Amino acid sequence: MRGVGFVSLMLMLVGASNLQGQSLADNTRPDTARPEYGWVVASTSDLGAARSVAARYESEDAPNVAVVPVVIGKTQMYRVVVGRHRDFETALDSKGDLPEHAPPDTWLAELPAVTTQTAEGEAGDVDGAKEDASASTLETEPGLGTEVTESRPVSDTVAAPGSWAAEATDTRGGRGSARTAPSKSAPQHVELKSDTKSSDIQDLSLLDTIRRDNLTLELGYLSRFDSNIDHNEDDLDSFGMVPAMMAQLRSNRIKPVALLNYHVARHNYSGTDRWDRFSHLLVGVLRQDQEGSFRTETRGEISVAGTSEDRDLSNQYQVAQNLEYRFTDDYRLHVYGTLRWKRFDVISRNEFKPNVGLEFEQKLDNDAELKFEVRWETKIIDNRDSRYKRWTFALDYEVPVSATSELEVFVENRRKLYEFDEIEIEDEDYLRRDFQWKFGVAWTKQLTDRLRFKTDYMFERRDSNNPEKLFDAHLFDVSVYFRL
Repeated sequence: MRGVGFVSLMLMLVGASNLQGQSLADNTRPDTARPEYGWVVASTSDLGAARSVAARYESEDAPNVAVVPVVIGKTQMYRVVVGRHRDFETALDSKGDLPEHAPPDTWLAELPAVTTQTAEGEAGDVDGAKEDASASTLETEPGLGTEVTESRPVSDTVAAPGSWAAEATDTRGGRGSARTAPSKSAPQHVELKSDTKSSDIQDLSLLDTIRRDNLTLELGYLSRFDSNIDHNEDDLDSFGMVPAMMAQLRSNRIKPVALLNYHVARHNYSGTDRWDRFSHLLVGVLRQDQEGSFRTETRGEISVAGTSEDRDLSNQYQVAQNLEYRFTDDYRLHVYGTLRWKRFDVISRNEFKPNVGLEFEQKLDNDAELKFEVRWETKIIDNRDSRYKRWTFALDYEVPVSATSELEVFVENRRKLYEFDEIEIEDEDYLRRDFQWKFGVAWTKQLTDRLRFKTDYMFERRDSNNPEKLFDAHLFDVSVYFRL
């Protein structure tokens, strides 16, 4: 198994290198171009009709009205677009600024790098990326469904599955089941018929907003090297292979109110069979905008044969509630709480682990994001020596490296304070104290609209006044993901 895992890892690296060397002119944007987004309020093959609708919106002082020509199949279409935003989430939040008569189901589109026609027929430039009827996507990771830890705040949009951080021993932000990260995807849609009349435009835009791909499937394969798979003094090296599949069903492609994720994965590791298994994860999410700048999210999760931050295998059930407050488009605060139950083969090991936490999120000028999180939790179990309270502090930085790649760097510190487990040190009894550090870096590359490559490295260290609980571990992952 060790030899197979190493060969698999090397083949993955070579394959990814070859793929990146190929021409991707039809699927990538130049590094100097950044995408822009606008609300499509009408679409027709009649240029005059499109200009008429655009003129109406301009007369009401709607911002940045333009007629954007696109070719769908072999048909020339003209979209009336209102608004122009460099940031996807800012564009989503701007829907409330549309005129009152705008159709309630107008959809958000990524603006093409083509010349547009204004209402008066003058040429104008629209910077940004390509427009594709099949919806080009810039996706981030919602997790593989193998690891279940504390529920975390979730950002605005979850439109399509992204890359999975399979078998990460603890869920940080977008990794694993606890947080499903947003997908900044342009919507797929059905265009109006070519015989659309000018008088019908304002009503027929409803047809133009019919969404497809509310169901998304993705396949993934991960190769891993773990220098200490058991997280103990044995320091057992292991190579692993994790093929997986994820399905996501959402009520709306752009900004879903309801979301359902299912993940299944097969884990195989060398040197031990303890972690070989099938794992399953089912996640349901309900979101709702509240008065003012508040937004709520309720989440439920069921995990079978998942691992956790305590490096154990169990079935887990959890319910989480998150409240988000937006100070501005660039500053957000999440406050959340979770009820989590872990179930083992031995009933006496069953646990209840509630937690509360907050996360502050800031968007920077270079499209980067900085997040800081603080979380408190407690472990309630029949065995008194296993009870503890834990504080977690985490800092995460994500930045685009190019138009199709992203770099993430994070650091995390955990302080675990046991309530009854005593350690004898020089004939004195002390309560056990564990201190854990994690440092990591991840690079994701969108090779095509459907194919994505990712590699990440993490170093983990635990210090403790119990000398039997000390360990270091290095993890290195290489993975590819294909959206069906």
